[in-house]
Amino acid sequence: MRHPTPHSTPVAPVPPRAPIPVTSHEGPALRGSVIVLTPEGDIELNPGVAIVGRDPNCEVPIHDDLASRYHARIRLSADVVMIEDLQSTNGVYVNGVRLAAQPRTLHDGDRLLIGTTELSVFALRPRAPRSGNVPT
Repeated sequence: MRHPTPHSTPVAPVPPRAPIPVTSHEGPALRGSVIVLTPEGDIELNPGVAIVGRDPNCEVPIHDDLASRYHARIRLSADVVMIEDLQSTNGVYVNGVRLAAQPRTLHDGDRLLIGTTELSVFALRPRAPRSGNVPT
């Protein structure tokens, strides 16, 4: 008696996924000094280069096992603030979108995801003078 040749189980086509909505946050482009909000506190960055990573000597240290020692570079100038991935294992996400190989301009209020740590970047605003009675 011959056994019929087994046939593979039919597979239903996978329905197309709807794209995940990404809120386009295009505030004003950052320039000059910025403030980075981290879980450990706020860090003021002035024009120049700041490294974000797990190494404690980074200008923006991240306490996250999924962050590389030197994960990203933020370049601040009088004209623009840019971020670039330093070939990290887990990448850099800006507002939910993975950063490509090219540096990206940051805007006021952008959210960065490095490992599992979320950072927010804002323009540094001048502090208002305190009013009221000052104790003597």
